[in-house]
Amino acid sequence: MRSPFCKGPYSRDPYGSKAEIQILKELQRRGLYPVYQRPIVLKAACPDYVWALPPLRKFSWAPIRMLCIFLDGEQVHCDLNGDFDIQRALEDRGHRVVRIRYKAPLSKAKVREITDQIEQTYRYEMKEADLK
Repeated sequence: MRSPFCKGPYSRDPYGSKAEIQILKELQRRGLYPVYQRPIVLKAACPDYVWALPPLRKFSWAPIRMLCIFLDGEQVHCDLNGDFDIQRALEDRGHRVVRIRYKAPLSKAKVREITDQIEQTYRYEMKEADLK
């Protein structure tokens, strides 16, 4: 399904969109340091932020789980089918995927709201792994 906000071709800045950079700065201010734009080879997935998560079971030899955050700007993510194929492939491999839709430009309040959501998800996933 094509987003009504898609207005045509878009050239992505290799360092991320302005919104991604704003949120990265806020995450770092809170002491959260993701591996920024680490490629995960599936099709062509490059989550905006990635953290390695501990296995869900102690003493597990399971492969490393990742928390993959995708910031989906409405002006860029026109074809959501490809995005969901990538999400499904990541989840099938045991990774946690969070997609956050936004409309640029971001206000300071929206940056805080998105950063809160990312931080809560990160802390929940770390606690969940520690409890099992």
